Amino acid sequence: MQVFALALGVLLAGAPQGFAGPQAQNPSPNQQKIDALNEAYRNGLLTPQEYQAKLRALTGGGNPQMAGGPPHSPVPMKELPVFDPVLGMTYASVVLPADWILRAGLVHSTMCADLTSIFFRANSPDGLTGTKILPRFDWAWNSNGTYNPGPQSNCPVYVGRISAADFLKYMVDLLGLEYIQEMKPPAEPIWQPHHSVEGASALTRFKINNIEENEVITTQVICYDRPWLRGMRFLADHQCSAYVYLYWAPPDQLPTSVGASFKLDMAWQQRRAQLTQQETARAVGQIIANGQATRAAMDMRFQQHQEMMAVMQRGYDMSNRRAIEGMKAQDRMADDWCDYALGVQKRYDPNTGKLYKTDSNYGYDWVNDDGQTHRLSDDINFNPNGLGTGHWTLTQNVH
Repeated sequence: MQVFALALGVLLAGAPQGFAGPQAQNPSPNQQKIDALNEAYRNGLLTPQEYQAKLRALTGGGNPQMAGGPPHSPVPMKELPVFDPVLGMTYASVVLPADWILRAGLVHSTMCADLTSIFFRANSPDGLTGTKILPRFDWAWNSNGTYNPGPQSNCPVYVGRISAADFLKYMVDLLGLEYIQEMKPPAEPIWQPHHSVEGASALTRFKINNIEENEVITTQVICYDRPWLRGMRFLADHQCSAYVYLYWAPPDQLPTSVGASFKLDMAWQQRRAQLTQQETARAVGQIIANGQATRAAMDMRFQQHQEMMAVMQRGYDMSNRRAIEGMKAQDRMADDWCDYALGVQKRYDPNTGKLYKTDSNYGYDWVNDDGQTHRLSDDINFNPNGLGTGHWTLTQNVH
């Protein structure tokens, strides 16, 4: 777990403040002049077109977006917690602009990776700028070919390490992105005898209806060789995890200093480390007691699995009880009961502060600037901006 946290820190090192993702590496030939140009733009002495032209001249005709882009004024930020129902405490806090919308969750331990990781989507109200971390993907294999957990496993069999570059190409195709150019990854790879960390980044483009967007995609692949499991039947002695980070914005706004990032909760890390130390101490006691290190390692994994499943079940039960109690409390509220009976859902417009009631059969409601026209959808990726029908804002469901 500590290795994963360190690797993630290495990946995010050097990213813009408040943003999880890589920076394009294309240094300016005269940083002092660029700094002065940025200051002039910030003070309103240059238009965006004048700024881009002068920056292009300073960088020898290069892409000004890849040299840093126009400086951004500070924006108010907010910090939202992400709750871990397994340990019953906050796992991390996501820092994002105050008017952005966040959806987040956690991927817990799988059959081959004993760790917890975050995934989230954070975006501006119009959906044209945002940050995204996809759920972790795990795979494993055994040197003797006996690891076969079945088609329903949360850690499928794939023999061999997949490079970060190959995983990036796969994700570009899967997400339907148009590849523009390779970018330098945010950290150098780590190659150790039983551990490797590798990253890859690329600049891509896509469209939201008729609006062209640029998106930077970064993949990170972390692999472990576990020689203490070598020769054991049905146990994986090689395991890899892949992580995908994306951020997008209109072409003239990338790279951007405005985005979302997350920071792990120190209390959660301490509690997780404490559980790991206790499990390790029990495993050492078993080894001393029976003198069979191989059997003890198998017992340790089985015991860890049982304990983690018990903790997850308790966390699920607590979370389920809270959810049921919350639903009962809501049912007692006359206004919500009326809304339910009428089949409507209260929606909050973050731009105007107004409340609307629209059809509850749809999970997402977009409101036009006129404050009267609504577009409803159940598709999380639906966005009516760019269709020539005005500017739309995603409302927030209110309970």
